[in-house]
Amino acid sequence: MRQFNKFKDTKGFITTWQRVLRFRYMITEQAKERCRILAFWEKHGATATEEAFKIKERTLFLWQRNLKQGLGKLEALNSKKRTPKNKRKRIWDASDFKELHNKLTQDIKDGDKQLR
Repeated sequence: MRQFNKFKDTKGFITTWQRVLRFRYMITEQAKERCRILAFWEKHGATATEEAFKIKERTLFLWQRNLKQGLGKLEALNSKKRTPKNKRKRIWDASDFKELHNKLTQDIKDGDKQLR
């Protein structure tokens, strides 16, 4: 028996299905809560929002900007990575390693002297 797809020629079905999948998995509970807080802020103002949720107005403006840059998609309110883009690295010269190695080996030979 042949398979029949009832959505075959439905205009915009693929786009709608992609949005359903995105909304199902990509919006975290934290993003939903931030959206609720933004709606509360629009309705009641900054002081009531700060008292109710303990969130500063600067944070609300940041969330509002993220939502606007994300074209109104709630997944723009998901938390981002907090690690620095360029992590600091300890840089050692090979000569420093050799000098340290020599001091350690000499200290072992000398006995009770402390390494300085």
